[in-house]
Amino acid sequence: MASKSSEQRLIEAGKAVLFEEGFSGLTLRKVAVRAKVNLGMFNYLFKDKDDFIRRVAQEAYEEFYGSLQLGAQGQKDPVLALREAALVLARFVRDHRPAISSLMRDINTGHPEALRFARMNIPRHGIYLSTLVKRCRSQKRIKNLPLATLMTFMAGAVLAPNQAFGMIEKLGQGMPMLKALLPVVRRDVLSDKAIEARLDLAFAAILKETKP
Repeated sequence: MASKSSEQRLIEAGKAVLFEEGFSGLTLRKVAVRAKVNLGMFNYLFKDKDDFIRRVAQEAYEEFYGSLQLGAQGQKDPVLALREAALVLARFVRDHRPAISSLMRDINTGHPEALRFARMNIPRHGIYLSTLVKRCRSQKRIKNLPLATLMTFMAGAVLAPNQAFGMIEKLGQGMPMLKALLPVVRRDVLSDKAIEARLDLAFAAILKETKP
């Protein structure tokens, strides 16, 4: 009987390949080589390739979603809870830029598993974050702007620079002058300090002013 460790090694290797190459680049052979597990084990442990991809993608997402909730639940103040959740999301987007770019590419090209994954999961963290925003708004802690306005503003201010830097990185490979600037831009866009600075600016813009 196959050991549980073989199954977990394949799952972990699958997540690594998924993060690097997206749904379209995930092949069982690549996963088996990385996991150092015989390719034939897939037929024993999983129904088919789609079953394996779904397991891998869902486990990766649940890890992210759990950290998103954990950070927010540790804060009683609704504004701090929202900030902590936004920080977790911003760091995740930063740390997994290639995976997110690949996911968007696979969605645009109609990859069935990418579409299935997106439809099932993207609304989950969107709803969770919007619930935190509503909580802040109901307690009159942030400006009474439309929910969509608040959500898109925060996403643009906090998350978009992380993805934009991914495009700059790719352009820099063929442009020596731009490549030389990458360490500075990386520090000023992707570091924890830079992310928290953008969060501070975003919250300063949406927080409701308190009268002295």
